[in-house]
Amino acid sequence: MVFIVYYFYFQFKHISDQNIYDSFSFWIVLGILVYIGFTFFFNILSNSLDPKMFAKYYHYSFLGDILKNILFTIAVIFFAQKNSSEKNQSPSYPYLDMP
Repeated sequence: MVFIVYYFYFQFKHISDQNIYDSFSFWIVLGILVYIGFTFFFNILSNSLDPKMFAKYYHYSFLGDILKNILFTIAVIFFAQKNSSEKNQSPSYPYLDMP
């Protein structure tokens, strides 16, 4: 959690012409934050809960897994788009077609 807070602090402190959600690292950090937020209390309370109560409410922790996987998928899509746009750019040096 400390690294996530530091990541957001660093991103909001440094002003850029690019939106924060255009970066794939934002989606990965957000996915980790959502996963920790949804499953943290379920994992802490699992030993102290009655087994009937645990079985009744534990399936809600899967919501954190689903949202994490969706956010990681968005990160992969942004990463793939970034790599494909870098490959399509022309080189900074002139093309000299010499025999």
